[in-house]
Amino acid sequence: MMKFIFATLLSITLMGPLARAQGLCGELFGRDIFESHHLREAGLRTNLLSWDVILLERKTFQKKQFLRKARLETYEWSDFKINPDKPGDIRWGVQFLPESLRTLMGLEFLNQQGQKISLHDGDIHYVQVPTPATIRKVMELLSKKFKERNAEYDLMNFYETSNAVLSGKSYLEGIAKNGEMPLAGQGHLFEHDLNYHVYSGLVLPPYVLKAIRDRAELLLGFIKFVEKHPAAQTGSFKQHVNEAVVHNMVESIDIATGNLFKVTIRSDNEKIGDVMHEVQESIDFLFHRQKSPYDFFVKFMMAHPLKPESRALVKEYADSVAAQYRKEDLDGKFLENPTELYNDARAQLRYLDALAKEIINERTR
Repeated sequence: MMKFIFATLLSITLMGPLARAQGLCGELFGRDIFESHHLREAGLRTNLLSWDVILLERKTFQKKQFLRKARLETYEWSDFKINPDKPGDIRWGVQFLPESLRTLMGLEFLNQQGQKISLHDGDIHYVQVPTPATIRKVMELLSKKFKERNAEYDLMNFYETSNAVLSGKSYLEGIAKNGEMPLAGQGHLFEHDLNYHVYSGLVLPPYVLKAIRDRAELLLGFIKFVEKHPAAQTGSFKQHVNEAVVHNMVESIDIATGNLFKVTIRSDNEKIGDVMHEVQESIDFLFHRQKSPYDFFVKFMMAHPLKPESRALVKEYADSVAAQYRKEDLDGKFLENPTELYNDARAQLRYLDALAKEIINERTR
């Protein structure tokens, strides 16, 4: 039913005028990959709405590969291979986002003189990208438009952090309370977050975000329950919840949502079976094929090796919240058929591009 409502809202609207806990999506990047140079002062510019954008300058360097013979290879930009342990290619947004979203965010290719060029016009010297503050403003504008037509759902947003590692609990609180994920302010982590998490946040269907938030909220409630429960104060169960369980939940959200954009931009005829496999893995990571937050929580917790007394605590908490969280918010077709998420993500991108066009038209009249 929810999927039907979402699809209907999409079609009706289009007929009118669309912590990470830092370090989890890959360890801090080594120095054997491309390093962009952030020109935060000399390269500061503004987008169409006079919001800050920064320039990332092309920089080539050589990497030694010690095989039978030492050899040198030259890399430009970043390694274009899709790999969550790397920042990705900073050109992805300009290449793959639709025109109005690119314009709203200030994504451009520029030559050495700072003039706008296309991918095929010539030598790209800079990639212009939004700052974390601008990304937040863009998402707020899109969310406001979106909520006018889809009051039940929210879009994902992002909050700027330092490059320090967030606790799993802090990460889950940002998701559960505000539907927000951390966004590093600079360096490789910024590039990674932009390429994987911000762009994936654009294509994440809102009903999926709501389902993630409900499950994060349920787990946070369990953390509070454990902290206060006398039976949980002895032994290693409290530590187990805060470390293993929370870590696994954060990693599931991080990997699944971070991979969505790179799956969505793959063409329909490009190894579509591999794409569907990746989408299904993301769904399984997030939801363990359970339709309700309650069933997810029980399956997620019981998948960990627990002592009998710890299992009793899980059951006690689950029973106490069953009435609130037992309602199914995902359907079996979505959980079993990755095409559902794939198609909805692509539709979401078209939908947000239409909303971006409206925003640009309203603010440039």
